[in-house]
Amino acid sequence: MEQEVCMDFLAKLRELVDKGVDVSAEFLAKAKAKAEEAGEKGALRVEIYQLEQKAKQVSTLLGAEVYHAFIEKGQKTITAESPAIRDHLEELSRLRSLLETKQRRLEELSDT
Repeated sequence: MEQEVCMDFLAKLRELVDKGVDVSAEFLAKAKAKAEEAGEKGALRVEIYQLEQKAKQVSTLLGAEVYHAFIEKGQKTITAESPAIRDHLEELSRLRSLLETKQRRLEELSDT
């Protein structure tokens, strides 16, 4: 009888330990996923900031190019098809597209 109680106790103890291990493994998996998500969010925020700064630089260059055309070259008109202007506008469009993609991904991660 005493041996049965001891065996019963050991079986229950083993069951509790197994459940604890399962819970710990599940917790660690969730913690790992959250850490990876936080890392991705941080990386996205940095990329978004860098893209915004690059867009500001390109906008500044675009403004300088327009100033140069009007004031220094004495042009009366310029168009979006002027080579230097077109290049800056294309770069701004590319940066805007990248920014939108990164911002959408960040929103997706924040919604989960």
